[in-house]
Amino acid sequence: MILRVHYEDTDFSGIAQHTSYLRFLERARSNYLRLHGISQGAMFSGQDAMLVVRSLTLQFLLPARMDDLLQVTTRPHLVRGASVALHQQIRCGDRVLLEAEVRVAYVAEGRPGPLPPPLRAALLRDAAVPPPVARPSPGFATGQTRQPSPNPATGHFAMRFAVASQNFRTVTGHAGKTRRFLVFEATTGLPPQEVERFDLPKDQSIHAFRGDGPHPLDSVGVVIAASAGDGFIRRMAARGVVAVATAETDPALAVSGYLAGTLSPEAPHEHDDAEEACGCAQG
Repeated sequence: MILRVHYEDTDFSGIAQHTSYLRFLERARSNYLRLHGISQGAMFSGQDAMLVVRSLTLQFLLPARMDDLLQVTTRPHLVRGASVALHQQIRCGDRVLLEAEVRVAYVAEGRPGPLPPPLRAALLRDAAVPPPVARPSPGFATGQTRQPSPNPATGHFAMRFAVASQNFRTVTGHAGKTRRFLVFEATTGLPPQEVERFDLPKDQSIHAFRGDGPHPLDSVGVVIAASAGDGFIRRMAARGVVAVATAETDPALAVSGYLAGTLSPEAPHEHDDAEEACGCAQG
């Protein structure tokens, strides 16, 4: 979304006030939905339902000034049952002015509820395209995205998925502490195929992993688990990997559902708050 900084957005020095950025981000989120054919007015008309901001973290990097032309981008990076985590960025030309992490929840009749299917499907489709890598990662230069690569045998584009599976049979939770993953490759027009398995040493679980060196999960574009803390999500996003939580228990069906935009959402529960309180959200 393109926005112009007006006089009303600035202070006496001509620099945009910090509260103006909140309006810019809100407009961009509304515009994001509109571009996906989703009208908030129509969606919530006649219902006691709304999307609410649960948490918001801002990093002010450079100032915006009066008459600057800004570009605001919005990208989902984790779609849960009743909420979505969004990354938003404000740029002016090639300068990044602000980075934002926003968690938005769906509330119906005063209680958390599952995201409406059209909204969730749109969010899942966009989450399939990983965000820009924030730092160098093996095989990727800063600013690149981890896109599907062509299969040498068929020439079709393939995408790699890691599914958390401590028993190598079903989708399991606590992604940050998981050491076993089933790795699938999904090629255009073909069902996903399991291609390898990760059985990592204890110090290579994301919860325990330290440093900026290579990690086996760098080779995939998406990690699917039954649950994932915010710390895990952030660390995966920094490596150019999307993290998704689901209630689906079959690993192959989870990958197929993700690709089709029909992946069963993680069931709404109190796990997120409990996980944060006990420190598990560190990843």
